[in-house]
Amino acid sequence: MKNAKKPAPCPPPEIVQLGDGMVAQVTEYAFEIYDKDFNLILRISEDDGFICSTAASGARSDLNPDFLSKFAERLWHWARVVETRAND
Repeated sequence: MKNAKKPAPCPPPEIVQLGDGMVAQVTEYAFEIYDKDFNLILRISEDDGFICSTAASGARSDLNPDFLSKFAERLWHWARVVETRAND
C-alpha cells in the first residue's frame, strides 16, 4: 500500500465578503450565499450533472440552460461595472 495513489485533495472553500455582513462560499461544486449569522440564503450547485438552486426555505429547483446563460451574461456585465467603478 506504500505506492497506493491518494485521491487528489479537495481545495478548501474560498470565502468572499459581499458586504452587509453577508459572505459567499465558493467550492468546487457549489456557490453559496450566507447572511451575517451564517444562515444559508441561496445555494447554486451541481448535482448529478444538473445545476440546481436551493433557497433558504429548502425549496429546490433545477436551473435550465437558458436561465444559466442569461445569468452568466448578467454576472459578467456586473463584474465589468464594478471593475470600472473601482478604477475611477
